[in-house]
Amino acid sequence: MVQIDPAAMTAFWEQEVQMRIVQDIRDQLELDGLTTFESFADYTKDDLSAMRKRISYIQNIPHFGQDSFKRLVIAFEASRNYKLVGREITAAMMHYEQ
Repeated sequence: MVQIDPAAMTAFWEQEVQMRIVQDIRDQLELDGLTTFESFADYTKDDLSAMRKRISYIQNIPHFGQDSFKRLVIAFEASRNYKLVGREITAAMMHYEQ
């Protein structure tokens, strides 16, 4: 497993051109096991939908927007595909582009 620099992970989660997910939501996703790019491959869109719904009921946590949800689903699919072909995932491989 490739070690991803913490700054690169933070950029992936929070940058406007990436996932656009605030720290409070990121913390909740980490509680659900989303801690590395490799861990994304273990989840489906339905799993993420359930996480999003659970997070929406927590007071004082910002809205988990549709754009962020869509981008994260794409990241899950990319991670799953990389895992299927046996490629180690790097931060550069998980750069979102429209």
